[in-house]
Amino acid sequence: MFVDLTARLLFDIFHLSVACNSPNSRLKLLPLPDLLGIVFGGLISSELLDPISLAFNEDAPDLTLRLNALCKAIDAAATQDSTIFERFERAVNAIETLFVIRSITSNLMLSEVRVLIHSSMVFRFFRYIVLSSPAERPVVVLVGGVASAEERLEIPLEQETFSRFQLAYINDDPHPRWKTDLWVRLPPDPYKRRFTDWLPDDLIGAGAIELYRRQIPGEGPIFTLNTERVEYPRSLATPTLDLLVEPAGSGLYGWRTTVHDKFQALLLIAERVVRSR
Repeated sequence: MFVDLTARLLFDIFHLSVACNSPNSRLKLLPLPDLLGIVFGGLISSELLDPISLAFNEDAPDLTLRLNALCKAIDAAATQDSTIFERFERAVNAIETLFVIRSITSNLMLSEVRVLIHSSMVFRFFRYIVLSSPAERPVVVLVGGVASAEERLEIPLEQETFSRFQLAYINDDPHPRWKTDLWVRLPPDPYKRRFTDWLPDDLIGAGAIELYRRQIPGEGPIFTLNTERVEYPRSLATPTLDLLVEPAGSGLYGWRTTVHDKFQALLLIAERVVRSR
């Protein structure tokens, strides 16, 4: 039983990883080593997991032997932990949900599709999902985890509207990071500042940030960035996809960041899903 389930889980993870590596995919998974660590971490030693990841990436001829060794190790672990089967089933369900989401976001002909997410494990597997189609406004992005080898996860905002600033997240803090060449004001502070790199620590976690074209007084902001905590269940809706997050049990919350222009038109919704420690 564990052999079949383990093999299915491994190949599903690999196939979804390959599909999400395509340039036009709006769903981006964590790297394969991170995914394997999420599923098998604490059960299987890294000496077994690391070669599996390399074998998939390199299409190694001894993949079958490595998979057999992994399955034997899982069988041995199952004698000490009766929850392994349930854990693997949750992982399979999470990967299947992501397959569905990727299929929907890859098809520009679909509209008004609803997806319900119950499993909190779904949010551990992906970096981000661009829920809106390329022509839609606002841009809607759901953010999951940051790869273990990344300093920060930069969210691609490719439209010309966002050419003056960049959005990113780091692994151990749910608040957004911003980089911009515009003048920055943190209300109610009246002073505007300009930075050459990512905004400093005193601006991280700010509820509202205003961006200005010039430093001169009296000119209104051209962008307003707002961040607030949100609770689940809740939905993120676009004309294409309505994603309803109803996690089983507790432990999930989010940080929702919005960007408005000077006319108060909503340009961006970025929601970072966070697991309670």
